[in-house]
Amino acid sequence: MLTRPVFGAVNLITGMAASVVGLVTAPFDGGKILSAGVRGAVFSLPEVFFQNIRKGSFEYVDPRALASSGAPADARSSRTQATGNVPLPR
Repeated sequence: MLTRPVFGAVNLITGMAASVVGLVTAPFDGGKILSAGVRGAVFSLPEVFFQNIRKGSFEYVDPRALASSGAPADARSSRTQATGNVPLPR
């Protein structure tokens, strides 16, 4: 779809703008805005070229709940195959 590169370009511009603001505010916030802006721009750059590296994940998914959800077995992540009720690491 053509929306991915359009939204990727918008996100890239937003990340670059946040980086510029972050340069100014870095002495006051320890570079948090600068870091977030650069990270946003870096993760948005592949989307301009029809690629997606942003993958959502859940902190915890009970394997029994996932199995009963009707999701196909090949769509289930190996991260969700924890035994028992163990929170997955971040």
